[in-house]
Amino acid sequence: MEKEAAGRIRELLEFIYKDQAGRAEQLVLAAMERWQSSVPRNRTGAGGQGRSVQPTGGQGRGGQFSEKDVLLISYGDMIAADAEDQPGPAGQTALGRLGNFINRHAAGLFSYVHILPFCPYSSDDGFSVMDYRVVDPALGNWDDIRVLGRGRKLVFDLVLNHASAQGVWFKRFLAGEKPYDRYFITRPLDYDSRSVTRPRTHPLITPCKLDDGRIVGLWTTFSADQVDLDFSEPAVLADFVDILLEYAARG
Repeated sequence: MEKEAAGRIRELLEFIYKDQAGRAEQLVLAAMERWQSSVPRNRTGAGGQGRSVQPTGGQGRGGQFSEKDVLLISYGDMIAADAEDQPGPAGQTALGRLGNFINRHAAGLFSYVHILPFCPYSSDDGFSVMDYRVVDPALGNWDDIRVLGRGRKLVFDLVLNHASAQGVWFKRFLAGEKPYDRYFITRPLDYDSRSVTRPRTHPLITPCKLDDGRIVGLWTTFSADQVDLDFSEPAVLADFVDILLEYAARG
C-alpha cells in the first residue's frame, strides 16, 4: 500500500477511534491486505478474482456512471423455475435463470445488474442478513454471480447498519465470544428512547437473554430481528472492510 494512502487511513481511524486507533488500523490493514491482489485497481468493471469485464452500456469519464448507463434491479429469484420460454439445464439455480433470461430477452440493454440482497437471511426480504460471506443456497452460489457478471457490471447491497438476530455474529454475541460480545448496540432495559424518531411501532429496545443468563437491551431500529451493529468496536468496521473488498473481488 502506498505510504500516502496508509497515512490517510491512519488519520481517519485516529479521528474515529481515538485511543483504539492502533488496533483499528491493524485490523483494517489486515483486511485490505487479504484482498489486495484480487480487487481490480480500475473502475472499468470487475468480473471476479481481479479480472476486468467491459460493460455493455455507456460509461462516463474515468469509468463513473453516466446518463448512458442503465441498471436492472432484481431479486435473485425473480424468474420462476417453471417460467415459459425459460430453457436451461435441469436444476438450474435461481441466479442462473435470471442470467439466462437477461441474455435471451435483454442482451445489451443493461450496463449494470443490481442484485438485491442475496445472502442467507431471516426476515425483511433479505435485509436481515445472517451471513455476509455466503450466497443463499436457495439462489445459487458465487459462481452463479460470477457468470451473471459476464459482459456487464454488478451492484451488490451491503447491509451494514444491522444484522440478523439469527445470524452467525449474533450467536457469538450471545455466547460472549470476543470481539463479538461488542458487535451490537445495547442499552439498559429502561432506556428513555422518546427522543428517537423512526417510522416503526415496535419498541426500540428489545430484551435479550444471553447464554450466561444475563438480560440485555438490544437497539433494534427496524425490527426485533435486525439488531443494530456497534461501529465503536473496530472489529465491526474491519469485518465490513473485508466483506466490501470480497464483494469487489467477486464483481
